[in-house]
Amino acid sequence: MRILDNMTLRMSWTLVLLSFLLMLLVLSGTGLYAVNHSQQSIEQLTNVNVNQQASLNRTNSTLQATRLSMARLYEELIDPQTTLTNEERQQRANELHSSLNSTQDVFSNFISLPADAAHEAIISPIVTSFDTMIDVHLLPQVAALYEGDTVTYREQRDAAYQAYAAFYQDAIGFFHQVEKEGNNRLTNFDSVISLSTITIITVFIIALMVTVIVYWGVGVNLIRPLHRITEHFKSMAEGDLSREVETRGRNEIGVLFTSLRHMQQSLLGTVMTVRESSSEVFTSAQEIAKGNQDLSARTERQSASLTETASSIEEMTSTMERNSENTIQARQVAREAANTADQGGSVVMEVISHMHNIRESSQKITDIIKLIDSIAFQTNILALNASVEAARAGEHGRGFAVVASEVRQLATRSASASTDIRKLIETSVNMVEAGTHQADKAGETMARIMASVTQVTTLMDEISVATEEQRAGIREVNIAANDMEQTTQQNAAMVEQASAAAIELQHEAERLNSIVARFKLNESTPQLTAQAVNTH
Repeated sequence: MRILDNMTLRMSWTLVLLSFLLMLLVLSGTGLYAVNHSQQSIEQLTNVNVNQQASLNRTNSTLQATRLSMARLYEELIDPQTTLTNEERQQRANELHSSLNSTQDVFSNFISLPADAAHEAIISPIVTSFDTMIDVHLLPQVAALYEGDTVTYREQRDAAYQAYAAFYQDAIGFFHQVEKEGNNRLTNFDSVISLSTITIITVFIIALMVTVIVYWGVGVNLIRPLHRITEHFKSMAEGDLSREVETRGRNEIGVLFTSLRHMQQSLLGTVMTVRESSSEVFTSAQEIAKGNQDLSARTERQSASLTETASSIEEMTSTMERNSENTIQARQVAREAANTADQGGSVVMEVISHMHNIRESSQKITDIIKLIDSIAFQTNILALNASVEAARAGEHGRGFAVVASEVRQLATRSASASTDIRKLIETSVNMVEAGTHQADKAGETMARIMASVTQVTTLMDEISVATEEQRAGIREVNIAANDMEQTTQQNAAMVEQASAAAIELQHEAERLNSIVARFKLNESTPQLTAQAVNTH
């Protein structure tokens, strides 16, 4: 018992399985030996007692039939009243020759069958006597019959009979030897069968004994301890923790009892701990309920604050949306101003171009005035020359002198007029130069205005994008505030649920006290509790 208690289940069942495996191997080995021996005996009996005997019997039968046919043909040949022709004699002799060939084929089958060394020693004289009989006696007799030589046939007849008698005696000796060996093999086979039967019966008895021992061992070392463990579990399920769990060996069942003992001690510690903690849980549940009520009030105030915050954020969202719309309109106005400035710049550039053209035209007019001054100066000189010539002509040149005087006056007025025109042109040129300079400045100013308008447009675009982002951010803040408001409302609901759960926890603590009170503890409960705590 102590050995089985200290032996593991794996080791014990391994020994059982090895025992059954050993018996199975003995049975299998015995069966295989018997089957192998039977197969060899049957093969030997089949090859020797059946096949070789049958082949040798057929050889003897064919040989006797051939010898009888040879004797009949010889009798017909020596009969004075025979009607046998040469062709018929030769045909029958050929048939006898074919019969001898068939006999040799049957005998070759007898020789070709497998045989051991002992049978080879018996078969060898048979082969010698058969070959001597066929080659030395029977074939020459058939040849003599073919030729119709009865004298030669008759001279060979006695020797052929003696050769056949020797062959027959060897065959009879072979049959007796084969029969003797067959009887020996049957006797040996019966011995093997008897030994196999005894072995199987012995192994069966041993297996039956092992089965009884295993059944007894399972009942004592497995079933009975499991029933004990089941009783302990039932007691624990009914709340009785005072029943002591015994200590067994070091195998799996012993480990199971030890674990059950530890579980009982742990359960004792747990019951004591629960009994001590249930009142604390009840007190804590009351405090949690009060705290949940305070938290519920604060959560309601926070929910109201979040509601006001959400309203303010919605107003900010509306304001930002209006700002975004105004920014979009301002950006559109800035773009229109940029387009107008661009058009004004184009007009100024055209004015600058026209002023440059006017300055060039004034320069050309100045050149023409200079040409007129030159013509007036030359005309004046010519008029002076004409007056001098008219004075020289006297009375005849008086009219020409008057004309020359008029021409000189005309040249003088032309020179005076050209001088006035040149002054006016110079004044106009100066004014055109000043206008051109102002136009250039206006073009530069318009370029700066266009650059500034472009910057303003860019800034308005950036402001619009930033405003849109702010509006999106405020929208997200609004969503977050709404989510916070919903979360706060949910928290308020959860606080109410927690308060209800705390009240329920108080009731559960009371029920827990009543449940723990039904456990039956023994006097060593404090020590067991300490041990259970240490094991934890």
